[in-house]
Amino acid sequence: MSAVTTPRKAFPTTSGLPGGRIYDAAELLVWLAGLNLMIVLTTFLGGVVLGLAPALAAAASVSRSRVRGDAQPLLRTFAAVWRREFWRANAVLAPFAVLALVLGANLYSFGPLGGALVVALWVALGVVGLAATFAVMLFTHYELPLRRYATTAVRYLLHDLPATALVVVVTVLAVLLTGFLPGLLPVLTVGAWVHAVSAICFSCFARNDQLVAASSSSTSPE
Repeated sequence: MSAVTTPRKAFPTTSGLPGGRIYDAAELLVWLAGLNLMIVLTTFLGGVVLGLAPALAAAASVSRSRVRGDAQPLLRTFAAVWRREFWRANAVLAPFAVLALVLGANLYSFGPLGGALVVALWVALGVVGLAATFAVMLFTHYELPLRRYATTAVRYLLHDLPATALVVVVTVLAVLLTGFLPGLLPVLTVGAWVHAVSAICFSCFARNDQLVAASSSSTSPE
């Protein structure tokens, strides 16, 4: 499993202008709003069903670049990744979409009854969504056969519990924020969530790669 590499160009951490940190915070908000807009537009452009997976993959890709310090134009880079990975991203998320449809159909049937079964179905749906999130991040960061992303995502979800917990916390906060301020959903929330989850996942992937490299070097014969 090899990490995807991209040319890197330093992104300035501060603007150097008076009140630079405020300017940088404002610039980040504008960037997140632009990311959110691109996710929404390209999702609808793909007819929602086929547009969501490449939109999330493109959002994770540009977020990864920003986290790494790569200065890349948001709109052009996002659009290029969306077009390039359209079918591959859909193939990666297809197993999770099928499971989500089955679980959703069961919730529709058994939801009015309530009870432990409905709770279990909601928990299962949440786990599927979480695994799908990791699959998108793995797809952005590692080069694997398409069929392996789903199983690798599930294994990683169970293996790296701190990363899983952080992604859950960020997701819950995003849902709560959207509940209090629904107007943020079409303009900021989704982009901010993807960017935050990307930062968490890629940091954890880098740590995991270092641990694997250290373990391999310590066990290799001299």
